[in-house]
Amino acid sequence: MLALRHRRWLGFLVAAALAVAAVAVAGRLALRSSAPAATVVEGSARVGQPAPRVELPDLEASSRQVRLADLVGRPAVVNFWASWCPFCAAGMPAFERVHQRLGERVAFVGIDQRDQRGPALALARRTGVSYRLAFDPAGRSFDAFGGLGMPTTVLLRADGTVAEIVTGQLDEQALARKLHDDLGVTINPGAGGTAAPAPLVDPARIIPGGPPPDGIPPLDHPRFQPAGSVAWLAPAEPVAAVQVGGQAKAYSLQILAWHEIVNDTVGGVPVSVTYCPLCNTAITWRRPLVDGAVTTFGTSGKLYQSNLVMYDRATRSLWPQALGQAVVGPLTGQRLQQVPTQIVSWAAFRTSFPGGLVLSRDTGFSRPYGHNPYVGYDAKGATPFLFDGKVDPRLGAVERVLGLTVGGRHLAVPYPRLAARAHGGLRVADLDLAGAPLLVVWRAGTTSALDRESIAGSRDVGAAAAFSRRLGGRVLAFTAGAGQVRDQQTGSVWDPFGRATAGPLAGSRLTPASATDSFWFDWAAFHPDTAVWTG
Repeated sequence: MLALRHRRWLGFLVAAALAVAAVAVAGRLALRSSAPAATVVEGSARVGQPAPRVELPDLEASSRQVRLADLVGRPAVVNFWASWCPFCAAGMPAFERVHQRLGERVAFVGIDQRDQRGPALALARRTGVSYRLAFDPAGRSFDAFGGLGMPTTVLLRADGTVAEIVTGQLDEQALARKLHDDLGVTINPGAGGTAAPAPLVDPARIIPGGPPPDGIPPLDHPRFQPAGSVAWLAPAEPVAAVQVGGQAKAYSLQILAWHEIVNDTVGGVPVSVTYCPLCNTAITWRRPLVDGAVTTFGTSGKLYQSNLVMYDRATRSLWPQALGQAVVGPLTGQRLQQVPTQIVSWAAFRTSFPGGLVLSRDTGFSRPYGHNPYVGYDAKGATPFLFDGKVDPRLGAVERVLGLTVGGRHLAVPYPRLAARAHGGLRVADLDLAGAPLLVVWRAGTTSALDRESIAGSRDVGAAAAFSRRLGGRVLAFTAGAGQVRDQQTGSVWDPFGRATAGPLAGSRLTPASATDSFWFDWAAFHPDTAVWTG
């Protein structure tokens, strides 16, 4: 009886196994006999524009289709490869490792082009690639993306537009940099990502400045008022002026001295307007994408070479304000994009931008705005606070300079030398730096934010700005007289922001140069190879 039941059970198992095998074989035969998915390639790729329409057969199952349109909604990496390309084979394991670390945050697709299916499948299995693979034996999709060599990698934004097309092999670190720079995606080291990069500076030199993180509170929800309604600023008080996309905003140093960072949006661009009182540096940085979201910056409570050290709230990497580069943390090596910023008098801003906006003193914090918490800090012979370097002896430590950078060359233009050669409170200097023709303009009428207790009652240090002298197809030369800046070629009049307000060139605008107001000790510490303008 038991033997009979055993034989019947065994027979049932064999029948079931044969049935399953038959279904599996039938399925495979159906896949093999099904017509391959259609190949559709329409359009051509341009950075900043939607990706071409690409629909290709799946490499492993030709009846299935891989469509780039299905990737829209999250950032994507498209890698063109082939079995005959040794650099492709060498790079594919790195793509798989990054793919595994990012999971579903970023879509990965590999497109095997101008290749044979068998060798391509063998390479995919050998390299362990697990993301979707498409087959394009004619290479039409590669041509649509303007492929120039193999491998080629395309980075697509979540909206389906092309962020960058890269020719050549990318290792794991290079791919991670591209993902961050182009797509705002960061691999989190704490979640199985790559190890944190080595610091760019000695961490021991990043020292506590006194307050804890955000003890000097950034303004994350700044309020503004129309320029015409402001009655609390004296005409000569200094403001940091920022212009983006047709919008102009003024950030008074009497407020910035107490908060140091304003996370804001100007002309639709997310920025951090920053001011380090210890270095007299007002710099605006574009806030970057981290993991697909725009981050904000806070004050770390630390200093590097007496300079404000910011931290991003996405990864808590540390960024010296003067560098705009992460030096410690997951984003080490990443650079921020600088937005032109000028320290000017309130009167100059109000006259030039009557419809501009001004950072309000309604900050949500109780601070004695208008009173300088660093009385006498910029006095002649003063010693910088917690500066552990050696002051370059060419100038006084807290002498004001306008620092210029062109093509890796640096030049410090001292305020006192500009003021000493001024006529009627105005001085212009036509310069050339690394082959670039520049204009530097100094105007009297802006007070120091770091002199007396009352900023409005502090001494006049003036304001300097720099612009390219190249306009259209010609290089202009400039002169000053009767309180006005004019170009010698047409006699047009130019305002403090590089705009022609009268004359044949009225309505034209000079391009701002890469320029930073700074104390000399700080500029020289971060740019030790800088030259000094002698006048």
